[in-house]
Amino acid sequence: MKTVAFYSYKGGVGRTLALSNIAMRLSDFHKKVCVLDFDLEAPGVHYKFKSMFKNQPFQLQKGIVDYIHEFAVNKKIPDSIENYSYELQKPYNINVIPAGNPDLSLYWKKLSAINWYDLLYGNNAEGIPFFFHLKNEIEKKIKPDYLLIDTRTGITDISSITISLLADQIVLLAANNEENISGCRRIIKSLLSQKNNLLDKDRDLILALTRIPYPQTPEDKLREKMIVENFTKNFQDISSLASNSAISPVIIHSDRDIECSEEFKIGYTFEISNGQKEIAKEYLNLFGEITKNDFTENEKTLFEEEKKKERLYYSIHQINNPEEATKQIKHYIKSYPDDDYLYFLLAVSYNSLLDYSNALKSINEAFKILPINYYKFYRTGIYFSLHQYEKAYKEILQIKDYDNLIYYGTYLLIKTYTKDFSMEELKAELSVYENSNDNNLVEKYNTIACIYRKIGDYKKAIENIYKALNLEKENAYLYTTLAEIMSNKDNDIQFYFNIEMALKYNVDLRIAINQNKDIYKKYFHDPQFIDLLKRYDKEDVINYIFSIA
Repeated sequence: MKTVAFYSYKGGVGRTLALSNIAMRLSDFHKKVCVLDFDLEAPGVHYKFKSMFKNQPFQLQKGIVDYIHEFAVNKKIPDSIENYSYELQKPYNINVIPAGNPDLSLYWKKLSAINWYDLLYGNNAEGIPFFFHLKNEIEKKIKPDYLLIDTRTGITDISSITISLLADQIVLLAANNEENISGCRRIIKSLLSQKNNLLDKDRDLILALTRIPYPQTPEDKLREKMIVENFTKNFQDISSLASNSAISPVIIHSDRDIECSEEFKIGYTFEISNGQKEIAKEYLNLFGEITKNDFTENEKTLFEEEKKKERLYYSIHQINNPEEATKQIKHYIKSYPDDDYLYFLLAVSYNSLLDYSNALKSINEAFKILPINYYKFYRTGIYFSLHQYEKAYKEILQIKDYDNLIYYGTYLLIKTYTKDFSMEELKAELSVYENSNDNNLVEKYNTIACIYRKIGDYKKAIENIYKALNLEKENAYLYTTLAEIMSNKDNDIQFYFNIEMALKYNVDLRIAINQNKDIYKKYFHDPQFIDLLKRYDKEDVINYIFSIA
């Protein structure tokens, strides 16, 4: 396990974001990563990964402050470090040990109760062996290839623990001002001093100059060159103490996107969807310095091959015509016959063409290669589209999980289409779902509306679909749900109004018709319905109606 501490003398230099980006790229290399938030008075690591945690909606219970408090204040050996760690969803092979939950007053009470002086320097102080034990626990229980530590700013006891005792490598981030430079010089001298090297090991130090503006003109480029040279000179007299012999900084410029919202810049998903911006390349330069000599040539080759496949995935996502997409995917599968995701994309493409039989064959191939729950969930939807409700219910029953509310909501909806179910039991489960904390409220309210429509409680169905529409007024599929409710209420005026709204926002009405043919069939021979479809150039829907009427 290689341990890398990210340190800055002052805040506002992008330390936590840099660490998070490096964690993402290490995960791309199929490395197991553990991220430890030791910035205890301003914790932020968990915010960077909030949408990616395995258990959604994510609820932060405890972290490293609770772990230390148990030992330092309660005088107990803490539970396994695994109980303070949180996994991210696949494909991210990352565990996060947060500082704790800073939204709770208990967090601050526990933090203030820890006497760092007694823990580290008092009579019979056990702090140093305790933190070595912590590192050993992480290595044995979580088993990461890399432990990345986000440290406190300034020169503090906590900083000393993380960078003097625990780290194999230190990434020092600084802005170009006297305060940052002076503080970083002091910390580097302290770190590299032989008397502070308790483990008698080489010090590997990487310096990053951050948050300087992008040069726009030749004059700007000359000015930046002078800034970098001057910055580097400030550390030349102490560079000989470092094992990497010279401290020449990695440059990470300011980024306007980050000023508005701090977001990931490297990692397959982010590079492919956004293109590789200049700042992404700079994070990759930092990544290159951190991982210098860490990877085998075979690992690098495999990584490049996977990156090539990710570009294929992206090119497929850019094809708007499902027939063309199907053709391209079949071509790519000849080169990558064991790629589950290509089969999944093929299933999605067939689904768009309403070719559910071939969609089912494709998702079965994907599941055969990689038997994950999401593929089962997608297969549930195909069974539903084929009106094989008992099969869909049997499938969703295996993976229904209250921790995954999308799965749980789908389970409840499909249950209403099965032959036998207890209304009392359904309403009890539905009540739990209604009171759940779901991040995707639009999806949740729409699902609840569909369930209430199916069981005939139109008042609650309308109540929930309007909640969804208040959040997302241009969602075409919400209007189809509302139209279906109105049809069940025999309110054809409102049915036509909402179908027109759905068409206005470009709904694929064939899907809705296939799923609820019993509703739409009474309009198949209605001239008003056909005229409405013609007005919105929906010849494909008209042809579909004639094919199934």
